[in-house]
Amino acid sequence: MSAYLLGRNAGILTLITFLRGIAASRFKLVALTDADLERVAEILEKYVDSRIDFVDASVMAVAERYSSTTILTLDQRD
Repeated sequence: MSAYLLGRNAGILTLITFLRGIAASRFKLVALTDADLERVAEILEKYVDSRIDFVDASVMAVAERYSSTTILTLDQRD
């Protein structure tokens, strides 16, 4: 779930707690690389007729970079 959705649905204090807890968790935030951005563009172009958006394509690009075959998402839209 994005930070926006977490804040909107669970409240700003929950969002603050979540954000502060990321550094102490086993999860790692990663930045998009230039290669990821090129891959995002390729994915968006390939699936231009679908509902895929920038965030979805970014997750796909990063998953490919890390050779991840399983992704957990809390996105309720898709």
